[in-house]
Amino acid sequence: MLDIPISQSKKFHPFVYYFKNAWADNGDYLSVHYAGTGSTTSTITRTSKVGFFNMLDHGMKSIERFFINNFEDHIKQEAIDIILGQQTGDLMSKYEETLESQLLEKRHEYITFEKLRIAIVTWNVNNYKPNNEKTDFKDLFASFQDNHPDILAIGLQEIDNSAFKDLIMTNESEKISGLWQNIMKFNVNKLENYYEISHLSYYGCFLIIFAKILYRDRIKKIQFDEVNFSALANFSKKGALLIKFNLDDSSLCFINCHLESGANKHKERLQNLNTIHTSAFNGEIENFEYKFLFGDLNFRLLGFNDYEIRKKLERYQNLIEIKETLEAKKTIKDLLDWDELWESRKLSKYLEKYQEMDIMFPPTYQYEKDGMKYDGKKTPAWY
Repeated sequence: MLDIPISQSKKFHPFVYYFKNAWADNGDYLSVHYAGTGSTTSTITRTSKVGFFNMLDHGMKSIERFFINNFEDHIKQEAIDIILGQQTGDLMSKYEETLESQLLEKRHEYITFEKLRIAIVTWNVNNYKPNNEKTDFKDLFASFQDNHPDILAIGLQEIDNSAFKDLIMTNESEKISGLWQNIMKFNVNKLENYYEISHLSYYGCFLIIFAKILYRDRIKKIQFDEVNFSALANFSKKGALLIKFNLDDSSLCFINCHLESGANKHKERLQNLNTIHTSAFNGEIENFEYKFLFGDLNFRLLGFNDYEIRKKLERYQNLIEIKETLEAKKTIKDLLDWDELWESRKLSKYLEKYQEMDIMFPPTYQYEKDGMKYDGKKTPAWY
């Protein structure tokens, strides 16, 4: 049994003394749990008076609480939140960073890395109709005849220029799409035994992707999407087709698009790109690890008029003929410095993330049909 101090025994009944101390002790325990210190009023509760030492005790506890609240309490709160399943950002982000760094150090123990060779072919066919399903397009794949890619994506634009066919002549559009599908299968399988991952056709565009047979069981989660740039979807011939899939643990997305045309439609083309990246796959396109953007982007050459561009291209051709390769490349670079696409990269947060290999060939737009001369009515550019 607790003995009552003689000085206190004369002031309080034993029950009152024990009750006051039990009450103060309980207050201290609760206060330590919530505030980190004993109760600021426990001394007063025990003695029933406010004296200098009681006020000093109150001040010291207040200072201690200030320190705990500002420098220690947040750690305790984060620990409580973790236990309750309400993780807070700072602590978890530090934990995740530590965990990720440790996983990266050991990734060679549980991850196998493999290089993948991917080739992309893009071609605005300008409503060209092949003769049959075995039309030979060997020149289309000439650049990798001796080094076949693991994955081959082919994007066509303007396979059908009729603005109303998708609406009133669906069977005709499907027939054209089927023709191109069979033609590409015929040509690709002359390279190697590929299999078709998937294909998609709409808005006059056509996208088909092949992979080597050895990847068949490793390609999963194939998804499609299409993006229209006009409210009148059935009447528009500008849009984008997207095919996404996972190869092992990596996600790949191929985007074949036909952007707005016109020399003064720069803002519209940028808006087309924004539309693709904000709406495709419910806005999740930015989460994919690898994205490939290609097609008829319709960007122009700025800073030169038609006559100046053609003169530079004529000089380029003359330099190639006399094997002045370095000077020829410099001529191409002079034009590329004024490519509207590069200016657009500075204005689009989506476009700036893409990388492009150095271009060593002259503009591909627009040749005369069945010829290798530029169309006299169209200013050359890299489309």
